[in-house]
Amino acid sequence: MNEFLIWSTALLSVLVLTGMAAQATEVVIDVGGVVPKGGDIRVAAFASAADYEAGRATKGVIVEATGDRVRAVISDLPEGVYGFAIFQDEDGNEEVSKNFIGIPNEPYTFSNDARGRFGPPGFDEMAVSVSGDRVELAVTLK
Repeated sequence: MNEFLIWSTALLSVLVLTGMAAQATEVVIDVGGVVPKGGDIRVAAFASAADYEAGRATKGVIVEATGDRVRAVISDLPEGVYGFAIFQDEDGNEEVSKNFIGIPNEPYTFSNDARGRFGPPGFDEMAVSVSGDRVELAVTLK
């Protein structure tokens, strides 16, 4: 009887924990406005305003810029609210290159094609709900 109780408790725990696991979502981002001269398209997903402000991406993906439009896919992103920052790394230095007054001189955008007035947009302006099996977004580099 004692052994049955242990096994049934263990099985119930596994079933409960499996049911409680967060669903992972595939996020597909259609990126337009790609400069066909090359470089990579870099996408970073931020799970909170604090992570965004600190530059701590939850996940990211790099896609070769092969034409004027590319699809970036981030797999297994837990459900939640995210902001996405996207840029084309034309010079291969793995960061957004800026001019002498700090304005980016490589194409970039954010989810919702959000734009800030004097700097990058806030997290709320670029926030996107990620849930279900698949989420599709479309943005245009500028």
